[in-house]
Amino acid sequence: MSILKKIGRLFLLAIQFTLVFTYIVFEEIIWETLARPIYYKIQSLKILQKLQQIIDRLNNYTRLLIFITLILTVESMGVTAGLAFLRGKIILGGVLYSFKIPLAGFTLWFFRISKDNFLNFKWFSFIYYKVINITEWLKSTDIYISFMKLILEFKKRFFSTKSSFIYEMKSFYYYIKNFKKRNR
Repeated sequence: MSILKKIGRLFLLAIQFTLVFTYIVFEEIIWETLARPIYYKIQSLKILQKLQQIIDRLNNYTRLLIFITLILTVESMGVTAGLAFLRGKIILGGVLYSFKIPLAGFTLWFFRISKDNFLNFKWFSFIYYKVINITEWLKSTDIYISFMKLILEFKKRFFSTKSSFIYEMKSFYYYIKNFKKRNR
């Protein structure tokens, strides 16, 4: 029986590792570097303030239908982009993903302004809080904490303004830029 417990623990550890790794990739790479700046840019647009007034007048079912449509569109664009990348169609995948990021930012904005309305649906509230609980659980795991320490160290070492890596990349960029000017 102890061998089954060990296998079960290894299996659960593998699932936990996969979930944590996936979450960190999306959180640290996609959200932090791409989606967050776009989200804040979208949020600051004046046209969205007018659009929010229109959305505020919609009933909960219409808001939910719009949100579900946006989510399905964003996710299908992501899956299609991923399949394009896997099939070697890098440009198509890149274009699809480039359109997905701003749409995802808009969808997040739409969710944030409609969240209280969505939570009036018991099923939505149940799913929302389950996702929040799972996210908090993932962030409390030893694997997540260890990964985050590594990522923070990596960022500090390679991407801080005092990093030799950044200095060398900037130097290389200016060298190439000046090289082009000299050869014109």
